[in-house]
Amino acid sequence: MRQVQIKELAQSIVASGGMGDKELNWVFEKFNRNEIKMFQRFLSKEIKDNNVNAFFGGEINERDKNKIISLFPGKTIIFKRDDNLVGAGIRLEYSDFVLDYSVSGIIKRILSRIRESI
Repeated sequence: MRQVQIKELAQSIVASGGMGDKELNWVFEKFNRNEIKMFQRFLSKEIKDNNVNAFFGGEINERDKNKIISLFPGKTIIFKRDDNLVGAGIRLEYSDFVLDYSVSGIIKRILSRIRESI
Protein backbone atom coordinates (compact mmCIF):
# COMPACT_ATOMS: atom_id res chain seq x y z
CA MET A 1 0.00 0.00 0.00
CA ARG A 2 1.32 3.42 -0.82
CA GLN A 3 2.11 6.10 1.73
CA VAL A 4 -0.78 8.35 0.64
CA GLN A 5 -3.30 5.53 1.07
CA ILE A 6 -1.95 4.63 4.51
CA LYS A 7 -2.16 8.28 5.58
CA GLU A 8 -5.76 8.51 4.32
CA LEU A 9 -6.63 5.33 6.23
CA ALA A 10 -5.22 6.80 9.45
CA GLN A 11 -7.18 10.02 8.89
CA SER A 12 -10.44 8.15 8.29
CA ILE A 13 -9.96 6.01 11.41
CA VAL A 14 -9.50 9.08 13.60
CA ALA A 15 -12.43 10.85 11.92
CA SER A 16 -14.71 7.85 12.52
CA GLY A 17 -13.73 7.57 16.17
CA GLY A 18 -11.51 4.51 16.12
CA MET A 19 -11.24 0.99 14.82
CA GLY A 20 -12.45 -2.37 16.03
CA ASP A 21 -10.79 -5.77 16.17
CA LYS A 22 -11.93 -6.61 12.63
CA GLU A 23 -10.24 -3.53 11.14
CA LEU A 24 -7.13 -4.03 13.26
CA ASN A 25 -6.79 -7.64 12.11
CA TRP A 26 -7.18 -6.46 8.49
CA VAL A 27 -4.28 -4.02 8.97
CA PHE A 28 -2.04 -6.75 10.38
CA GLU A 29 -2.96 -9.14 7.57
CA LYS A 30 -2.52 -6.69 4.69
CA PHE A 31 0.42 -4.53 5.81
CA ASN A 32 4.04 -5.51 5.92
CA ARG A 33 6.28 -4.46 8.81
CA ASN A 34 7.31 -1.11 7.28
CA GLU A 35 3.71 -0.26 6.38
CA ILE A 36 2.59 -1.00 9.95
CA LYS A 37 5.28 1.34 11.27
CA MET A 38 4.21 4.02 8.81
CA PHE A 39 0.55 3.50 9.73
CA GLN A 40 1.41 3.83 13.42
CA ARG A 41 3.25 7.13 12.82
CA PHE A 42 0.38 8.57 10.77
CA LEU A 43 -2.21 7.39 13.29
CA SER A 44 -0.28 8.90 16.21
CA LYS A 45 0.04 12.23 14.41
CA GLU A 46 -3.66 12.28 13.48
CA ILE A 47 -4.70 11.55 17.06
CA LYS A 48 -2.34 14.23 18.35
CA ASP A 49 -3.64 16.78 15.81
CA ASN A 50 -7.31 16.06 16.59
CA ASN A 51 -7.13 16.08 20.37
CA VAL A 52 -6.45 18.85 22.84
CA ASN A 53 -5.16 17.91 26.27
CA ALA A 54 -6.28 20.38 28.93
CA PHE A 55 -4.37 19.85 32.17
CA PHE A 56 -5.65 21.77 35.15
CA GLY A 57 -4.99 22.03 38.86
CA GLY A 58 -7.75 22.12 41.42
CA GLU A 59 -11.26 22.32 40.03
CA ILE A 60 -12.54 23.67 36.70
CA ASN A 61 -16.11 24.86 36.25
CA GLU A 62 -18.42 24.24 33.28
CA ARG A 63 -18.19 27.86 32.07
CA ASP A 64 -14.40 27.60 31.75
CA LYS A 65 -14.67 24.18 30.09
CA ASN A 66 -17.08 25.62 27.53
CA LYS A 67 -14.68 28.50 26.81
CA ILE A 68 -11.88 26.03 26.13
CA ILE A 69 -14.13 23.90 23.94
CA SER A 70 -15.08 26.99 21.90
CA LEU A 71 -11.38 27.75 21.27
CA PHE A 72 -10.93 24.43 19.46
CA PRO A 73 -14.05 23.74 17.36
CA GLY A 74 -14.21 20.24 15.95
CA LYS A 75 -11.46 18.93 18.24
CA THR A 76 -11.81 16.48 21.08
CA ILE A 77 -10.91 18.12 24.39
CA ILE A 78 -9.52 15.80 27.04
CA PHE A 79 -9.68 17.39 30.49
CA LYS A 80 -7.17 15.95 32.96
CA ARG A 81 -6.61 17.06 36.50
CA ASP A 82 -2.90 17.08 37.29
CA ASP A 83 -2.07 19.09 40.40
CA ASN A 84 1.62 18.15 40.20
CA LEU A 85 2.10 19.40 36.63
CA VAL A 86 -0.07 22.52 36.81
CA GLY A 87 -0.55 23.45 40.47
CA ALA A 88 -3.14 26.09 39.60
CA GLY A 89 -4.35 27.35 36.24
CA ILE A 90 -4.45 25.45 32.97
CA ARG A 91 -2.04 24.01 30.40
CA LEU A 92 -3.34 23.27 26.88
CA GLU A 93 -1.45 20.92 24.58
CA TYR A 94 -2.57 20.85 20.95
CA SER A 95 -0.51 19.14 18.26
CA ASP A 96 3.00 20.57 18.77
CA PHE A 97 1.78 23.70 20.58
CA VAL A 98 1.64 24.29 24.32
CA LEU A 99 -0.30 27.14 25.90
CA ASP A 100 0.74 27.23 29.54
CA TYR A 101 -1.38 29.45 31.76
CA SER A 102 -0.49 27.60 34.94
CA VAL A 103 1.14 29.17 37.97
CA SER A 104 4.17 26.91 37.55
CA GLY A 105 4.45 27.88 33.87
CA ILE A 106 4.29 31.58 34.67
CA ILE A 107 6.97 31.21 37.36
CA LYS A 108 9.22 29.30 34.92
CA ARG A 109 8.87 32.08 32.32
CA ILE A 110 9.64 34.78 34.91
CA LEU A 111 12.75 32.92 36.10
CA SER A 112 13.87 32.37 32.51
CA ARG A 113 13.60 36.11 31.76
CA ILE A 114 15.50 36.97 34.91
CA ARG A 115 18.32 34.58 33.94
CA GLU A 116 18.46 36.05 30.43
CA SER A 117 18.80 39.59 31.76
CA ILE A 118 21.64 38.77 34.17
